[in-house]
Amino acid sequence: MKQFFLDKAGLFVTCTCFLHCLLLPLLLPILPLVSLQWIADPAFEKAVLMLSIVIAVAAILNGYQRHHRRLHPMLFIVAGIVFYACKDQW
Repeated sequence: MKQFFLDKAGLFVTCTCFLHCLLLPLLLPILPLVSLQWIADPAFEKAVLMLSIVIAVAAILNGYQRHHRRLHPMLFIVAGIVFYACKDQW
């Protein structure tokens, strides 16, 4: 049951992140008109990112312990964190 919840939570956060990244450039000019400027706030982006990292690590560690005992899925999380940390450099 716990793994099912983590999978669903991870899917939800991933979809939220995808929509945020996809739609924000299109909606940015009209956000002040509809009082949604909090979506463009860097704090919102960081909060969604931190939630994503916590859920991803919990799900990967749970899967690691239950199933395959391989660390390569964790490399994807680390790569994502590194890419995010270096986003302003590229």
